[in-house]
Amino acid sequence: MACYSLTQFLSVLILYWIGNRVTDFEFLYIDLFLLTTLMITFGRTHAYGKLHKVAPPVKLMSLAPVLSLILHILIMFAVQIFFFFFIKRASWFVAFVEDPEDEYNYVSYENMAIFVSSSYQYIILAIIFSKGKPYRKSLFTNYAFLVNLIIVFGVNAWLNIYPPDEIVELFELKMPPNVPYRLIFLGGGFINLLLCLLLETLVLDSHFVSVTLQNKLDRILPGACPRYEEVESWLKGNSTWPPVTSEDIACTFQRLESAFQMSKNTLNETDNLSLSCSESDSFRLTASTGKRKFSLDDGISAGADNPTLQCDDNINDSTRL
Repeated sequence: MACYSLTQFLSVLILYWIGNRVTDFEFLYIDLFLLTTLMITFGRTHAYGKLHKVAPPVKLMSLAPVLSLILHILIMFAVQIFFFFFIKRASWFVAFVEDPEDEYNYVSYENMAIFVSSSYQYIILAIIFSKGKPYRKSLFTNYAFLVNLIIVFGVNAWLNIYPPDEIVELFELKMPPNVPYRLIFLGGGFINLLLCLLLETLVLDSHFVSVTLQNKLDRILPGACPRYEEVESWLKGNSTWPPVTSEDIACTFQRLESAFQMSKNTLNETDNLSLSCSESDSFRLTASTGKRKFSLDDGISAGADNPTLQCDDNINDSTRL
C-alpha cells in the first residue's frame, strides 16, 4: 500500500508540475480496477509447506523493508520521468498548455505517458511483493491472482496499444499517432519489471543486506534491538547455558541423580530417631547415625527462648537456632 500510494503521488506531482493532473476516470481505473482487484487476490497465496530455520522479519522499520520501499520508489520515479521527457522528443509532440476557458481540459501527451507507464507499475509492485519460498508458496499456486494479473495486464496493453475512440475520450487520453511508438511503453514496462526483480532477488534478499547490515545498524542505533533479541544474542554467545545438547542434558540429569542418591543415603544412615515430650509441654528430638548423634531441645524446660541443636561426636558442637 505504501508503494502504491507513493507511486500515485509521484504521478500527480509530475503532472502538477506542468499544470496537468490525473483525470477522474484514470483515478477510477487505477483505484478500482487495478488496485482493488489485485489486493483482494494478492493475499490468497497460502503459507509454504515447511517451516524455515530463519524467522521472517517482524519489524516494519528494519533495514530490508525500508530499503525495499525507497529503492523501488526510486525506480518507479525514474521510469515515469524517463517517459515524461522521452515523449517530448517526438517530432509530432505538442506540449500541454493550460486553457483559461476550459480549466478541466487535461488531454495531453504528458498525461498519457504518465498514466500508461504508472499503470504497469502497479501490476509490477503486486508481482514483486508476492515472493514465495521460504515463507509463502509461489504466486503460480494462487490461481485467482494469476487470472487477475492476466486480465489487468491485458486491459493495460489494450489501453496502451489500440484503445477505441470512446475509451480515449472517456479517459481523456492523447495517444501517439503510430502503434510502434506505443509499443515502447509496453517494453518499458517489462524493463521496469526486470529491474525490480533484480533489485529484490540480488540486493534486498542477499545475506549482506538482511543480516550483515542489519546487525551493524542494531549496534549503532540505541534501542533498535528489542530486549528479547538481546537475550537471544547473549544465549547464542554462551554455549554452556542453557543445556540444549544431549551431552549437557545427560550431565545435568547425572548431577540431579547424584544429589538425590546422596540425600537418600543420608536418610538410610539414620539408625535411631526418637521424640520425647514432658508434662511441661517441652520436647526433645534425638537422631543418631553411625558416626554422630543429634538432639534438638525446645529449651522451654531450661527457660530459654530458642531451641538448641546439639551434635555429639569427636567435635563438640552446640548451635543456637
